Amino acid sequence: MNRRTRVSRNVVVAGLATGLMSLPVVASAGPQPVEHPASSSGVVTEQAAAAYNTHVRFLNFLRTRRAGATIHVRGQLTTTIGGRSGALANRRVSLFRRAAGHARFHYLGSQLIRDGAKPKFDFRLPIASTTTYKVVFKGTRNFAPSAGSTTVRTFRIITSHVTDGSLLFTGAISPRYAGKTVYLDKRPCASCRWHRVGLHHSSSSSTFRFHLSAPPSGRWYWRARVPHTVGYIESYSATWYTHVIR
Repeated sequence: MNRRTRVSRNVVVAGLATGLMSLPVVASAGPQPVEHPASSSGVVTEQAAAAYNTHVRFLNFLRTRRAGATIHVRGQLTTTIGGRSGALANRRVSLFRRAAGHARFHYLGSQLIRDGAKPKFDFRLPIASTTTYKVVFKGTRNFAPSAGSTTVRTFRIITSHVTDGSLLFTGAISPRYAGKTVYLDKRPCASCRWHRVGLHHSSSSSTFRFHLSAPPSGRWYWRARVPHTVGYIESYSATWYTHVIR
């Protein structure tokens, strides 16, 4: 009886989810916007007696993103007046960026926190690599200056394909990743641990290729993996599996 070797692919989303499972991402339950503090009218009243302390409070947003994605850096400027805490409106905050591997922050722009029930800042911008963002409030006569930082980590995009019959596993990596290490990981069952079984150096055009195999019975699972580098966390391709059709 003839035996044919065939490769099958998980649903793209499932493959990517498998690859990102170990990456720390922000929990879905996070800080929620808070209301205005203090006054019965719901609006902060400035009292000239002393400068109130302020705090830059980041709200829930994704802190692990693919390279090239658009992110939102969201948060509030909070204070405590008369024992009650809340968010300040009508105050301007500035955003600074420091890319991974660099020492200095660079100014990106400023934003006026609009009035409303839940005043917040929301900077929308693209991200190229792992970046630390700093939001700065310069202070006023009645509210002290403050600053807060948060880091958004970035992973590379690895597209991949496996050819039936030859079981040639090929792919491309972006951003540019030429002449660098690509690992081939394998696990013998869907719930088994991954093990490194191959190593390849990417081409000048950031592509790679591996030859896979299939078990006599059952399935073997495969993925490509790129190690951590400056600006990017460890990154994975979709997960593929191979099996023999009798």
